[in-house]
Amino acid sequence: MKKNLLILIVAILISFFAGYSYKNVDIYEAAEDYPKTSLSLPAQWFMMESSLGWEKMMFIFGYADNIEVCEHLVEVAKEESPSRDFRCTDAN
Repeated sequence: MKKNLLILIVAILISFFAGYSYKNVDIYEAAEDYPKTSLSLPAQWFMMESSLGWEKMMFIFGYADNIEVCEHLVEVAKEESPSRDFRCTDAN
């Protein structure tokens, strides 16, 4: 009986906290406000062209030269998916 009550209480608590929502963050707005690197270089969006147009796939940040890292990812992506187009654009 005590075990069933404990399971019920735990289930209620899990349900309660699972429903708790954190403040939604707009990633595009956050990217615009993200600081530039120590070399004053912007963060980058790694983008892929699809039937819907250019889509932002990854936010590249935290490197001394985000542009170089993003361009390297474009090269790798083109090798893996030669029929698709990829590019980098400034995020901030």
